[in-house]
Amino acid sequence: MDRALFSVLLILSIISFVQGAWERTYGGGITDVCYAMAQTQDGGFIMAGMSNSWSGSWPDAYLVKTDVSGNLVWQQTYGGSMGDYLYSIKETAASGYVCAGIFNAPFACDVYLLRVNSQGNSVWIRTFGGSGDDRGYDVMQTSDGGYTLIGYTTSFGAGGDDAYLIHTDTSGNMVWQVAIGANLSDRAHAIIQTQAHDYIFCGASNSQSGGLVRDAWLVKTDSMGTKIWEHFYGGSGDESANALAQTSDGGYIICGATSSSGAGSYDIYVIKTDAGGNLMWEKTYGGTNEDMGFAISQSQDGGYFIVGHTASFGSGGFDVYIIKTDGQGNVQWSSTYGGSDWDYGRSGFQTPDLGYIIAGYTMSYGAGDYDFYLIKRDPGGIEDGEPGTFIKDKRLNAFPNPFVSFTKIPGYEQFHFLVYDLTGKRVGRYKGDRIGEDLPGGVYYARCETRATVVLRIVKVE
Repeated sequence: MDRALFSVLLILSIISFVQGAWERTYGGGITDVCYAMAQTQDGGFIMAGMSNSWSGSWPDAYLVKTDVSGNLVWQQTYGGSMGDYLYSIKETAASGYVCAGIFNAPFACDVYLLRVNSQGNSVWIRTFGGSGDDRGYDVMQTSDGGYTLIGYTTSFGAGGDDAYLIHTDTSGNMVWQVAIGANLSDRAHAIIQTQAHDYIFCGASNSQSGGLVRDAWLVKTDSMGTKIWEHFYGGSGDESANALAQTSDGGYIICGATSSSGAGSYDIYVIKTDAGGNLMWEKTYGGTNEDMGFAISQSQDGGYFIVGHTASFGSGGFDVYIIKTDGQGNVQWSSTYGGSDWDYGRSGFQTPDLGYIIAGYTMSYGAGDYDFYLIKRDPGGIEDGEPGTFIKDKRLNAFPNPFVSFTKIPGYEQFHFLVYDLTGKRVGRYKGDRIGEDLPGGVYYARCETRATVVLRIVKVE
């Protein structure tokens, strides 16, 4: 291939690959709270939660669909005359989305399963439960094309709260249901299916402690919901497991909160297990106040990406808190987002461009009391110093950019710049007059070592 043509194609592919960083809010004039988010096949994002901005009274279930840059594509509300909430959303194999949450019947909650098409129009609604309080917190499409939900029930089971596992066919009709737990409180928050079609779910249980404190709880069942094993994790205080993922080694990574250890009243609690649920390591993250984790995923480099909230760092009462660790749970970088009020992170993961997407809700920005909050950030930890640091002083320019040999920063030739690759790994330190001189072709990020400046995206071609 002609060298010049190859260079042009490389530049175009890099430009299309890297989307950049942005923040968006969505909602009306009252309260809109986002609990879950997923990336869609078209590269955009779908968020689920609740809103009373449109009803003016009881909350409705609320979906927001955006394009890849966070621009609103559509929004819809769903529900009855009481309060309805969505806590989980997944894209389905046949296009469209499936959501799980709470449907508030006149005297008690029911599990809420909602199927919508790609434009947000309702396809069907199902509710499950008995005469007590029944809640859905996570849903997934399974290998047979049906859906499996997890939450908790007071209508069935051994007593108190029990984990509530429901499997349906492709139309949302119940195939089977099972309650798992003892006679105290056993609540499930998240579920995944293994390659062997078994289920793993996590939550919080005080059955082992006799009701004194809660432990983080991990359970494996077979494909029909029969319990195979369970494990409890934690110390003398309270623990909760809010999210989990299967890791590349076949084990599991779990995220939640603990009051047993760490620096503050509650700290983010991360547990790594083997395939049998046996503890390999555990870590806590946070400061002297409340810090909680609500989402965790494995990143491309084998480390982990954690999303939650913090009252220990940042600008306001609570701030969105994200942490990137290596494969052993050691912090590589962390950030906070938000303003002077309360801002919460509830979902997030690494995107195909190796950046990160984070969803939650904000009181600091937007049109109402709370609004959906969607944050896209560039790869790696290059935007940040200590948690809460924002880099937003003057804008710089690299010239030439793209470049073949090296680039320079006019006016900053005598300053040193740190350069990072797309994974966030630092690959060099250069003076501002010869940045990237010995690097191979590719896309990089550069920031001034001693001045608070924006991060520059630079492209080297060979």
